[in-house]
Amino acid sequence: MRSQYVINEVLIRPTESISINLASSKYYDGHSIKDSLENIESAELWISTIASELEFCSPFCISETELNRLRRLRSHVLLLFSARVEEDDTGVRQAARALADDLNEWNNLPTISELLFSVDFESKLYGTVNVIAAIAMSALLTATGKNGRRLRRCQAQNCVLFYTQGNKNQRWCSDTCGNRFRVMKCSQRHKRKRDPAFDPTES
Repeated sequence: MRSQYVINEVLIRPTESISINLASSKYYDGHSIKDSLENIESAELWISTIASELEFCSPFCISETELNRLRRLRSHVLLLFSARVEEDDTGVRQAARALADDLNEWNNLPTISELLFSVDFESKLYGTVNVIAAIAMSALLTATGKNGRRLRRCQAQNCVLFYTQGNKNQRWCSDTCGNRFRVMKCSQRHKRKRDPAFDPTES
């Protein structure tokens, strides 16, 4: 199974949690940063593609308000993951609390406890509320315990993704980023041979 691939300009990471997939809705494609939650159309394409490729939920339409909720959820997830990889336990607790508080304050949404217990994992999820509940639960599980200790940020230049480390030597989210890093290093070596004064930090 491929660790990640792009379809419909949506980055799919089948071996990662759904919360890591949400965090990956903003990614570097080798040229620029792509944001799958840029607008309603791109967000609905993200949802339908995730639904098809990961069988996580059923496709559904969203409103501007729901789009903003998904963006806010992604921001909370990114803060939570950043605190985890920096081994900032206080930051992890604060980010988790901010996630729960924000969800609880949204109008027309149940409390975080009601959200989490409303998720039916025996069937595909439907609607923004259930999807938010499942992603929130996934984010907390991904950032804690044994899973949290293996959470890493990709070290490839320009990459903004998090990943679950499979072995202690893994430094990149995917082979694609590993290959980009090796190509960059090879290019720097050739430049250094041609110009001993070459400084890779300026490239």
